[in-house]
Amino acid sequence: MAQSSLFSKIFSSLLPKAPEKTSEASAAPKSAVNPAHLEAIFADRFVAAGGKFIFCEDREEVIKTLQDIIAEELIETLSCNDTYLQTLVREAGIIQPTDLSKNADAAFITCELLIASNGGIMVTANQTYHIKIQNLPNTIIVLGKTSQIIDKLNNALTHIKAKYPPKEIPSMITTLKGPKGDGLEDPNSAFSTKNIYLLLTV
Repeated sequence: MAQSSLFSKIFSSLLPKAPEKTSEASAAPKSAVNPAHLEAIFADRFVAAGGKFIFCEDREEVIKTLQDIIAEELIETLSCNDTYLQTLVREAGIIQPTDLSKNADAAFITCELLIASNGGIMVTANQTYHIKIQNLPNTIIVLGKTSQIIDKLNNALTHIKAKYPPKEIPSMITTLKGPKGDGLEDPNSAFSTKNIYLLLTV
């Protein structure tokens, strides 16, 4: 399958390209910024950093897109610990998921938040099951939701602190970006040469 056909709908349901900078007055998660605008900002910057963004309208489209990625990347082994994601992989009917601790061609994980200002995918030990990003396969497929998009990094960290009790704040907080990303805003960014897919759904 040609890559262009797999990503042909990247911006089909989003607004035009995002401006260079987001407003400093933006506040999240209860921001006055139009959520669709944040989606466009995030998608634009994630793709600009080399990430592969695919919007999926429903569960069936997530499964079909997963099948396409597996075929496109010639994936024979896929590691995944999340029970819901394991169900999606099984429904895709191509391969059986293995544990994230095992060697595999690709990993399938969820995320904490999606940061519009830098196009980063925030993940923690809750998603990677305490496995370091550099120890995951080169291809990482992430399932995210539009409700997880937040305007900027500072608000993302505030959201994490509000979501979890002090003693349960997850470790290994980092942001995933494509290989063209920079880590200036977040020194814990993990982009290196990872091949990052994001399947965004509602």
